[in-house]
Amino acid sequence: MRKKTKGSVSKPAARPARKRPEIRKRKPAKKIDLTAAPRCRSRIPVEIEAGGRRERGAIADMSASGARIVGVQLDLPPGTPISIRYGSATAPILLSTEMVRSTADGFAVKMLNRRRK
Repeated sequence: MRKKTKGSVSKPAARPARKRPEIRKRKPAKKIDLTAAPRCRSRIPVEIEAGGRRERGAIADMSASGARIVGVQLDLPPGTPISIRYGSATAPILLSTEMVRSTADGFAVKMLNRRRK
């Protein structure tokens, strides 16, 4: 064993100061409506039949529970049944819907459940 001599005390090498990570303020959490179905934006041409008349418009966005139709104004009260047809002439898709509200560029509908026999 070696003897330590006076005055020859070794100091540990100085470490460079560590940078602390910046603390970022968190953005407020987005509110999520779990009751609403996810919407798919589109521009699907449709034929609308309501109140004994036929009109043409387009689906602007659609979900499993409803759709927003643009390009046609229907001044109908909420709850009025509306038939919507889209797709090809050989394989049309028919939707049974109900008027929900009028919008500036069209109207919104909710899908009606099909009843099985």
